Amino acid sequence: MARQSPRAGDFTGKQKAELAEKHAAEQEARTNQIAMATAEAAAKETETIDLAPRTEETKPEVVGEVAVQDVDVHEPLVEFRVIENLEMVTIGQGNHYDFVQGQKYKAPKRIYDHLEEKGLIWH
Repeated sequence: MARQSPRAGDFTGKQKAELAEKHAAEQEARTNQIAMATAEAAAKETETIDLAPRTEETKPEVVGEVAVQDVDVHEPLVEFRVIENLEMVTIGQGNHYDFVQGQKYKAPKRIYDHLEEKGLIWH
């Protein structure tokens, strides 16, 4: 059975016990800090990141007597997770995305289909 307190002649054991008492509060504060960071990371994973394109109100452009206005195409949105971290994924011209493993994403179906075709969607 191991001793709970150091022997009288055990200088190293005494030093260790004194330092443990001295730094107990610091260790407890650090433990709480790590617990908070872990909880924050877990909360971020449950949060869904919306990758849907933002629509802006545009006024019709008048060309001669005809008013020309952009047409909004509403794509179905899909929620998914990826199986690994992905950086600078290009989907379409000029569209670059970063994905974190385990994070929930809400994006147009075309993004989901592209990642599914590559085998990167978590099922």
